[in-house]
Amino acid sequence: MDAVVVSFILKFFKYKILKADIMPKEEVCTAAHLSPGQKASIVKIEGRGYLRKRLLDMGVVAGVVIQMVRRAPLGDPIDVKVKGYHLSLRRSEASYIIVKRLG
Repeated sequence: MDAVVVSFILKFFKYKILKADIMPKEEVCTAAHLSPGQKASIVKIEGRGYLRKRLLDMGVVAGVVIQMVRRAPLGDPIDVKVKGYHLSLRRSEASYIIVKRLG
């Protein structure tokens, strides 16, 4: 029983430390968490496979500034402006885009 508790505690703190390394402040979040009108700079694209390739092909790359334009009434999809064009993404797709809020 004690080994299970110790293992859980170690996993919990390891998760907290890893999360702190990736997202040290509230400034860093996913594109799905932006408010309409808010601008952010892309930090990285997470994930693998076709979705990552598709996002990279559309110009969603690190360093690019994006702006959340609007959300659908039920919250999905969202409309973001990337390099002067509008891109509609599902919230699940936008959650793979790690951004740093600007301003």
